[in-house]
Amino acid sequence: MEQHRPRTDELELYVPKLEDLWFMAQMESDPDTMSYNRDWDVSYPGYYYKE
Repeated sequence: MEQHRPRTDELELYVPKLEDLWFMAQMESDPDTMSYNRDWDVSYPGYYYKE
């Protein structure tokens, strides 16, 4: 059976800079966005936990 390998020549690694992280910070600070983690034991700084 022939194995298929991904075409790595189409991939490019992008390492985000500090100024690129504004979107992630905005999403993680929004309780409605992060509510998908509700009732999970998440030990993450800034995790919005509502009892």
